[in-house]
Amino acid sequence: MRTSIYLSSETQVRSRRTAGFTLIEILVTLGILAVLSAVMIGYSAETGRQTFMLLTREQIIQLLNRAKANSLAAYSSGNGVQNMTTCGYGVHVDRSSGTLFVFQSSSADCNARSDYSFSSSTDTVLSGSIDSYQIDPTKLQLISNATTTLLQDVVFTSPNELTYINGGDTVTAAGIKLELVSDPNEKIEVDVNNAGQISWQ
Repeated sequence: MRTSIYLSSETQVRSRRTAGFTLIEILVTLGILAVLSAVMIGYSAETGRQTFMLLTREQIIQLLNRAKANSLAAYSSGNGVQNMTTCGYGVHVDRSSGTLFVFQSSSADCNARSDYSFSSSTDTVLSGSIDSYQIDPTKLQLISNATTTLLQDVVFTSPNELTYINGGDTVTAAGIKLELVSDPNEKIEVDVNNAGQISWQ
């Protein structure tokens, strides 16, 4: 029995219909891709904001820990004898410029010193690249917190491990609070107390 090499017209039409996608199928696929792309772009922007806030918080914590470590190193390098010109190391928050930096707190007699606020005439600003952080005012702004004192200066001293906040020993805790300019609901806060403990939210 012979088989015809020509297909019937009905078979040819059927094979053409199953060979590709219809216009509706293509439009539905493009619509799903557009929705998924919009979700991913929104998710990516949210993740980017959160990452930026976390990195900023870690920079501030790193500055505080660096000042604390420098204070302990200054004491241990003197073989247990406190260097009477270096009283400790601290972090100063310059709210007008949005800069935080580590400084060496100095005095002719540390035991007689009563004010541990940063002073450009007696204290030395450390010049290392990891000793300062500039807050970008277009992205973040320093804000006040009703429940926490604003941190201006914190100085860690050795060997007695006293922590002076805002120049003296009467303030028990203070903090730095930042919020995103584009989304004020996104906030970070880093606090330090007079025992030298650093906490964050």
